[in-house]
Amino acid sequence: MADTTFASQTTILSTWLNAINNWIYRGANPNFVTSTGASNNYTITLPSGTLVSSLTTGMQLTFKAHQTNSSAVTITVVGSTTLGPTTLQYATNALASGEIVSGATVVINYNGSTWQLMSVSGATTAGTLPVSSGGTGAVTFTASSLLKGNGTSPLSSATAGVDYGYAGVPQNSQNAGYTLVLGDVGKHIYLATAGVFTIPANSSVAFPTGTAVTFVNLTSSSTIAITSDTMYLSSSGSTGTRTLAQYGIATALKVASTTWIVTGTGLT
Repeated sequence: MADTTFASQTTILSTWLNAINNWIYRGANPNFVTSTGASNNYTITLPSGTLVSSLTTGMQLTFKAHQTNSSAVTITVVGSTTLGPTTLQYATNALASGEIVSGATVVINYNGSTWQLMSVSGATTAGTLPVSSGGTGAVTFTASSLLKGNGTSPLSSATAGVDYGYAGVPQNSQNAGYTLVLGDVGKHIYLATAGVFTIPANSSVAFPTGTAVTFVNLTSSSTIAITSDTMYLSSSGSTGTRTLAQYGIATALKVASTTWIVTGTGLT
């Protein structure tokens, strides 16, 4: 139904009322179309008879994207005249590659100078997370990683056991002497053969304060050693290398930058 100015005693046809009813109550937007256009331009051609001759603040359009964008996007609206191309942004930022996906429904709103993206049809799962998608433009995230941030610095990959915990106590099985690495935070080290468990110096591996690592020994006695830092035996306060008997379990807890406390059963 075309735009209409009603005069006194105008007769309203049932077809017109049905069109209004379908739009308001059944969601059948008569202006919903599939876009066309060259690369990164989305041309929205409104139905025949549309009297749109200018872009007005608050104007909102919905369309089905005919392509996935690879860089910044422009919008062209064809009504009673051709309007645009006009930049499409998210807030004040140009769109990054993949933020509009082919076949997706896209909602845009005109703010008086640019079109604003109101819906998100694409999500960056690898590569730079753009500012326009709520990122900092400085980091990568993948389906198998989590991000961390403090609200001001660029986002970075979160480390399991350091930035977030485990549901259980994951195992790191070793068949010989072994020196801890940062990835062992929150895990248990299982020794299937006798050997030496070594906690490296803070200057070598800076485990965060609060790190806990459990040692499990099912073979003949093994040794828990520390390089140049200090490891206290719980209750006695003595320091130095410890012996973990067969079937013994011991947990070392880092309480300061160069200080650990170890406790357990079968530990001397």
